[in-house]
Amino acid sequence: MIVTLSLNPALDKSAYVDQFLPGRVNRLRDITMDAGGKGVNVSRMILALDGQSAAVGFAGGPAGELFLKKLIEQGLTCDFVTTQAVTRENIKIRDSSGVVTELNEPGQPISAHEMELLIAKLLYRGGKGSYFVLAGALPCGSEPDTYRTIIKRIKNTKGYVLFDAQGEALQEGINAGVDLLKLNRQEFCGLLRKKEASERIIYNAAKELCTRGMEIVIVTLGSGGAVFVTRNESYRVTPPTVEVKSGVGAGDCMMGALAYGLERGMSFSSIVRMSSAASVGAVMMPGTAAPDRALMEEIAAKLVIRKAVS
Repeated sequence: MIVTLSLNPALDKSAYVDQFLPGRVNRLRDITMDAGGKGVNVSRMILALDGQSAAVGFAGGPAGELFLKKLIEQGLTCDFVTTQAVTRENIKIRDSSGVVTELNEPGQPISAHEMELLIAKLLYRGGKGSYFVLAGALPCGSEPDTYRTIIKRIKNTKGYVLFDAQGEALQEGINAGVDLLKLNRQEFCGLLRKKEASERIIYNAAKELCTRGMEIVIVTLGSGGAVFVTRNESYRVTPPTVEVKSGVGAGDCMMGALAYGLERGMSFSSIVRMSSAASVGAVMMPGTAAPDRALMEEIAAKLVIRKAVS
């Protein structure tokens, strides 16, 4: 079973404008509204692969009701805690040059009681042998060790944790002993306390994390691709040049394909190819839509994948 967690989900409104002009009136068009949140995006990708997952998280207020309605309409299995905190709403604006401007609300604080209810749902949905995808920002006002607490509870059930976070929450999650870590180059440099790091340094640092107990480390390099590292295998993936329609959710689609491939027992090289194709396909889709298998197979044939060396 795959269980995804969205602690701070949102209603995402995506729109297009020819040229975004700060301080001026901007006329939006091609407006879409969808349920957003990294865990939700992961579940959406798993569904596109004909897989099954349970999306767990928080939802509150009228925005939360619309959020859940969107998930149900898309065929996702949901188990959300209804909270006093109103679900946030975000706006993502793409201009003709492909640049995306995001206006994101911070969200509202979650009570300790509501957090306990969520952890109970999380553990009810998955147990020993289940794959738990924990991704995204913490709710406003949460303690930095929130993910650490949740991860420890999951590890007590012998579950497998896939993790994608930022800042203090990232380090706390790593300290709790996650199995798979996915982060971008900037986040990884922050982890190393460096402003910049070469791919050789990134590879060696990722390998070190694996020798210390982590099973898989993925560092994404934007349009440059990604590095996938385990104790025994390492790959450098270079994607083809594609038309970018939305950068929202590309990493989440990668995470969804990773979880799907692991649950299905696929080889690591196959997981690398599929998850990379999912990420590239996501940027070719509008809003937070996930790519389908046909598009992913087309992209997969164009990926350049080589073994990485230190």
